[in-house]
Amino acid sequence: MNGTGLLNLKIRLGIMGSADSVEVVRNIAEEYQDFECRSFAFRDMSEIIPLFHMHDTEVDMWILPGRTAYLTAQEWGKVTRPMFHMPYKGSSLYKTLCEIFYTQSVRLTEISFDSVLYDDLKQVFCGDGYC
Repeated sequence: MNGTGLLNLKIRLGIMGSADSVEVVRNIAEEYQDFECRSFAFRDMSEIIPLFHMHDTEVDMWILPGRTAYLTAQEWGKVTRPMFHMPYKGSSLYKTLCEIFYTQSVRLTEISFDSVLYDDLKQVFCGDGYC
C-alpha cells in the first residue's frame, strides 16, 4: 500500500524482441510508473515460443517491437495475455536508415528488410526521390 491506503498496482509489461529493440522499449516504458518491465530478448526465432511458454503467466501484457515474435505468437496461438505489436513506420525507418548509411558506411544492398512492409520502404525512398 502507498501513503493513501491504496495498493500500488503496476502493469507487468513483457517486452520481447531482439536485445536492442527490447532495450529501447524498456527505456521508454520505465519512464512511466505504471509499468513493471520484464525483458525477454531472443537471438534466434527458435527461442520465441519457449520464451512465451515459460513467461506468459508472469506478465499482464506483451509489447513486441518486431514482427517476428508477434507473427510467431499469433501462429502458435497459445499466448494468453494481450499482445501489442509496434510496427516500424516510415519516419522511424527513415531516421534509422539515414543513421546507418551516414555513420556506418553501409550500402543499401547490404541491409535485409525481412520485417519491413513494402509500402513503408516505398514511402521512405520515394519521399526522397529515389523511385
